[in-house]
Amino acid sequence: MNINNTLIENLNRIIKDKGLKQRHIAELAHMDERKVSAILTGRQKNITATDIGYLCKALNSTPNELYGIAKTQQTRRNMRL
Repeated sequence: MNINNTLIENLNRIIKDKGLKQRHIAELAHMDERKVSAILTGRQKNITATDIGYLCKALNSTPNELYGIAKTQQTRRNMRL
């Protein structure tokens, strides 16, 4: 699985868990709704750090959560115990 697939899966999961709609995310992130849709469906191949920052702010999340880093680090810690 590549990094963009992980990002897209986590974005969609967070949005679903919070019960939000793409339109609302776009408004909160100050992004065009079509661009948010393209990111969430994988059509947008070039996702910038700025895009990630806006989405994190809109979702009250972190880049680590979007990329699944915290979960991976926790799993590694558990494996060492």
